[in-house]
Amino acid sequence: MEISTRLFSEHGYDKTTVRMIAESMGVKSGSLYSHIAGKDEILTRIVMSVADDFSGSVATANAGDQPPEQRLRAMTQAHLRVLDRRQAAVTVYYDEWRKLGEDSRRGIAERRDQYTQMFIQVVQEGIVDGTFTPDIDPRDAVLVLLSACNWTYQWYSRDGQLTADQIADRYVDVVVAGLHQRRR
Repeated sequence: MEISTRLFSEHGYDKTTVRMIAESMGVKSGSLYSHIAGKDEILTRIVMSVADDFSGSVATANAGDQPPEQRLRAMTQAHLRVLDRRQAAVTVYYDEWRKLGEDSRRGIAERRDQYTQMFIQVVQEGIVDGTFTPDIDPRDAVLVLLSACNWTYQWYSRDGQLTADQIADRYVDVVVAGLHQRRR
C-alpha cells in the first residue's frame, strides 16, 4: 500500500502500472495479483483509508463539551494533521477518487457529505449559543473553510514556515471573523 500510494501520488493513478508497483516491491507483477484483484482495489483501499482517517480524526476533535469555536478550530487542526501525517495518501485521495468505481465514488460522496455536516453542526451550535451571527449561512462558512483546507495539499510542506496547526488556526481565524460579523 505504501509503495502504491507513493507511485500514485508521484505519477498519478492512470500512469502507474501494476508492473511499476511490482518492480518497486521487487516482485513479478503476476505474483502481485495473488494478493490483489487489480490496481483499482489498491486505489479504493487508499481513498477509503484517508476518508476514514479524516472522519475519525475530526469526530474525535469534535467530541467533548468545548464551545463551538474551539471545536471548530480543533476539527480544522485535525483535518490538516491528517494531511501532514499522510501527505502522499491525501494527494491520491483528492486527485484520484473520481477514478473509483461507481459504488465507491458514491460511498465517498456520502462520507464527504457526512463529514461536511459535522462542521455545519458545530457552526449551527455557535449560532444558537450566540457565538456566531445568524446572518451567515453555516453551510457557506463551512464550504469556505473546507475548500481552503482541501486545497492545502497542493502547496503544504512540512519544511515550510507554518505548521499544519498554524495554517488551520489562520483559516479558522478568517472564517470565524466572518461568522462574528453582522451584515450591514
